[in-house]
Order: sequence, then C-alpha cells, then structure tokens
Amino acid sequence: MVHLSAALSDTLSAMLSLSKSLFLTGALTALSALHAVAADARPNIVFFLSDDQPLRAMSHVDPWFHTPNMNRLASEGVVFENGFVDSAVCAVSRASIMLGQHNATHLIQSFDVPISAEQIQKSFPVLLRKAGYRTAMLGKFAVGHTRHAPKELCLPAEHFDLWYGFLQGPSYAQMVDGEKRYITSVMEEKTIQFIKDTPEDQPFMVYMCLPEPHGQGGPGGPWNYRDPHFEIPAPDGPPPVLETMTEEAYARLPEAMKNTKCNKIVGRPAETYTKYMETVRDYTARSDLAIGRVRAALEELGRADNTVIIFASDNGSMWGAHGIAGKWNMYEESIRVPMMIYDPRLPKSVSGTRSQTALNIDLTATVMDVAGVPAPHMDGISLMPILKDATAEGREDWYYLHDVYTRSKGNPLPNCEGIRGERWKYIHYRGTDPVQEELFDIQADPKEMNNLASNPEYAALLDQLRARNAAYKAQHDKAAGGKKPYRGPEAQSKASSKSSTVEASVGEHMLGAPVSLGRGEIFVSFLAQRDAGGAFEVAFSNAKKQVRLGVSVDADGSVTPRGAGVTSSSAAGLFQANTAYRVVLQFSNDGNDYGAITKVKLFADGTLPASPDGIDWDVTTTGGRTGVKQDRVMLKGLTGTVALDDLRVGRSWAEVR
Repeated sequence: MVHLSAALSDTLSAMLSLSKSLFLTGALTALSALHAVAADARPNIVFFLSDDQPLRAMSHVDPWFHTPNMNRLASEGVVFENGFVDSAVCAVSRASIMLGQHNATHLIQSFDVPISAEQIQKSFPVLLRKAGYRTAMLGKFAVGHTRHAPKELCLPAEHFDLWYGFLQGPSYAQMVDGEKRYITSVMEEKTIQFIKDTPEDQPFMVYMCLPEPHGQGGPGGPWNYRDPHFEIPAPDGPPPVLETMTEEAYARLPEAMKNTKCNKIVGRPAETYTKYMETVRDYTARSDLAIGRVRAALEELGRADNTVIIFASDNGSMWGAHGIAGKWNMYEESIRVPMMIYDPRLPKSVSGTRSQTALNIDLTATVMDVAGVPAPHMDGISLMPILKDATAEGREDWYYLHDVYTRSKGNPLPNCEGIRGERWKYIHYRGTDPVQEELFDIQADPKEMNNLASNPEYAALLDQLRARNAAYKAQHDKAAGGKKPYRGPEAQSKASSKSSTVEASVGEHMLGAPVSLGRGEIFVSFLAQRDAGGAFEVAFSNAKKQVRLGVSVDADGSVTPRGAGVTSSSAAGLFQANTAYRVVLQFSNDGNDYGAITKVKLFADGTLPASPDGIDWDVTTTGGRTGVKQDRVMLKGLTGTVALDDLRVGRSWAEVR
C-alpha cells in the first residue's frame, strides 16, 4: 500500500475541492445561461383587434376593399376561415377576449359594466405582466363606462406598462401637445416607441385595439375625422351589392329581428349605401396601414422573428345583408370575423387556411399558450395545435349568446342564443311568445335564406339542437356560480328586495335650525342605487320666493345635504292659500343615465295636499345623465299664510348587493 505524505494528501484534497468548485461554478453558469436564453426565447406578442369588421372587409376576400397588409399577414400566417365571436357586440366580445371566458361565464353583458377588480387579475394582460412580460394597451378598450362604475375599473391603466386606452366611441381626432392628431397615428407612434423602449431580454405584449372601421358619424359625432395624411386608390366602381340585400330577404326575417335596432336599409337610395361603404372602406384601409407600420418597425428593430402576430375583429357587421344594418344578431355577417395568427417560429409550410372553428376566446387561450402562462380558468382552447397541424381537431360546435342590457331607448337589441356547428345553426329568440326559432343548413344554405325550423322533416334535429343549447347554457350557468348579469337599476332593486328598505329623514341639520311655523309637512323622497354617485335638488317657488333643498348621494350610500336649507325667514310668506307653485327637480347622476338617483317623489300630508298621490318624477325616462323636470301644485283649503312644521327630505334606499 502506498502511503501519501500529509502535505501531499492535503494538496490533493485541495485540488479535488477546487475541481468540484470549478465544476459546480461552471454548471451553475451554464444553467444560468440556459435560463437567460429560455427567458429571451419567450416570444413577443402583438394582438391587433379591429372594430366592427366583418370577414368580407379584406381585399383577399372581397377585392373591392384595400388591405395589402392584412393580405400579407394572411399569406404568411394561418387564416381561420371560421373565426367567430361569442357575442356580436364590442363591449361583451372585448370582455370575453380580455378574460378568455364566454360572456355567459363572465356575465359582462352591458356597455356600462366593467371588468371587476377580481376578474382583471385573471385577464390575459395582467397574467402576462405577472409572468415578466412588458405590456401595452392602446385604443378602444370599451369594457365598462365611468357613468356607471369607477374610472379605475373602466380604464385600468395601472395594470399596463403603457396605457393609451379609451371608453366607447373614442374620437378619431385627438389633441396631442396642442395639435390635432388622428387617433391611430398616435397609437402607432406610441406602440413603436414602446417596442424600442423594451429591453431585448424582456418579452413584450402589445394589445392594439384599432378604432376602425366602426362608425361613420356626421358633424359633431365621434367619427367625423379622417387621417389627413392618408389616401388610398379609389375603388373600381360601386361596392358589390350583397346577394341577400333584398326585400325578399328582409321579409323572411322573424318578427323578433324586425323589431330591433338592426334597422332596415334595403330600399334606401343607392348613393346612401355607396357613401356608407366607401367610408368603411377608407377606415378599414387606415387600420390596415397601422398593421403594416408596426410590422415594419418590428423588422427594423430586429424583433420580428420572435414576435407572434394576431389579428381579429371584435365582431362583424351586416352592412346590408338580409336587408339590415348593425350586428348583435346570430347571422354569419354579424358573428364571423377576420382571424389570423402568424408565428414566425413555425416553418413556412404550416401557413394556409384552416377550416376548424375558432372563437375570440380561443385567441386568448392561444396567447397564454404562446407565453407559457397557465390559465385553467379560461373557457378558450389554444389554437396552437391547429396552427402546427392542419388536421388537428377543433370545436364540434359552440354556444352563442347576445343578451345585452342597454340604456338606449326605442327598439331593443336582438336577444338571442343558439348553436353554431360545422353544418347546422340553431337560433332561439329569447323572450318570444310563441317561441321564434331559426334552423339553417349552413353547408347547403350559406346565405341563411331557408329557415327549416317549421319543417317537420327536421323536428328531431331541432329537438337535438334545443337540448344542446340548454346543455351549454347550464354549463355556463354553473361556471358563473349562480350569479346574474346586470340588468339596470330597476332589476337590481327587485333582485335585492330581500334587503331592508329604510325610510328616513336626512336630518334637521340639512334644513337649518328647526322651525315652528304651524302645521303640515312636505316631504321629498327619492330612490337611489348603491352603484354610482348623484344628486338632486327640488325648488319650490312662486313669484316672490324660492326654497331649494336636496341631497348628494355617494356610491357607498352616504347622503350629504344640498341647498341652503329652510329657516323661518326663508319659508315665511312662501306658501299661500289657493296659489299655484312651480316645483322643479334638477338632478345629476355622475354621467350615469340610470345611476344613483332613479326616482324622486314630492308629497304632502296634513293640510298641504300636493295631489292625492303626490308628484312622481322618473329620472330614468329623461334619456340623459342630467336634466330638469317640473310640475305645478295647487295648495287648497287653506286660509292666510301656510305655516310649516318642517320641510324635509326623506329617502327610500334599496341596497344593491
């Protein structure tokens, strides 16, 4: 046996220790480098979302349009020819995209209801940001409105690294540093600067919500401005007339459709339709330019090869199909939208058209898949398997729901639900009696002109689709946890009828020092909701005097006095026997047409009968967020000057949960 000296043994031990240390250090360095590469390799994502753009509004589909950049994207990427939205209305569809959930699950079915503070934590931009992405949102956000909900929910700027977002109907003209600018030009510049400012070792996500081609407003409207620096070639002739833009097609519509905001446009002068279509053609071309400019910047900055591009629209638009305008319904022109994905990391051989069904919520799931961020709460299905393999299975069918609460008066929006499969489409118009339904064979009748619902030969199929519709609905109701969508203050009051209703005087302090002027009382009561701020004042006046009193109501239900109040001197001599008085209500609801103050009632007791039942003002019928209502009251059966024990404001509060 060989014995080593102590010195040699120590030396060898030190060398072995150093070798281990160097090996571990090298291994850790290699792992760190691999981790950095993995982090760097996460793709960037640019998600373009246009507004109200039907499938036909691209020149590779209809050559009358001018969209060279959309055409390029279609040729390089994957086109989903059966791309649909779960509800054909901007606010609802955009909420579905943000959350990756069907609207029957997230229950945002109103223009005014925002994504809640809890929901937004599970939205795709917030989840990506938590995962290390730098995020930007630009353009029409349009989920929720400040007339109904807090600004920080309707315009959630704090959840993005760059925010340039707007509520519904943003003006195409924006003032920037004192200069009138076209909104999309500003969006382009901010997007490109954002990409430049993002470190190369950090992935980014841009959600660019283009405002075009929605809206063709006249003078004073939000869409009355075009980019003065943008021109496109004139179209070759007038717009193509759709096959279903006929009186016959309109006559075939169910009554449930004819009595909605999908207004009849067939039969109007041809020049009106031409002007309309030329306008949307111009706007669509302008959004196309934005796609081209951002992609050019990605290439110039060396970020294009690792940036996934997604393009879609929030909903389609009828543009004369079936003789009507608008969207909201379940016809193809309304629910079928452009939908493309270009992933430069995939081989060019995967590009082309896919016939599988893709929904707006599937785009969200795809974003999460691309970023490698789990999102099990989402209803959407990633489209990446279909991108990679054109034979991969897609959805068999899907559930459509459009049941949107709106403040607007006149004809309602269509209220419908249904099933859209590869061959069959079933539409149920909710709330109709007798029930109105439609059944179409999409393969044999792609224009949806032959309703088979009343044909006995299809009775068994109709029953199957009814059952399928009910099953989807039950599935989403379960996912929603028994919650119900917002349906306005009247419905909310009924829904919270189990809550206690309190009649109370606001307090003597509101009216100045207590006064003892005789007998009788006049009350002003009001109904308010705990969801928005508002205020009102009631003024009693004759030719000589006026007394004003009222309250402000905060969103939490607290009440603050308004007006100068009533004192002995202010009330003295005001109320005379057999005299007519002008009684005026003025109200303001913080931009909310139906928010805090919903009803105000004047009534009297004792010897001051204003009228047998009092005077009611229904604030919800004014059609505006502020307004004035007035009436006249005759005080009868009195002699001399009327004396008041008190003049008070009371309140009837229905708590909203």
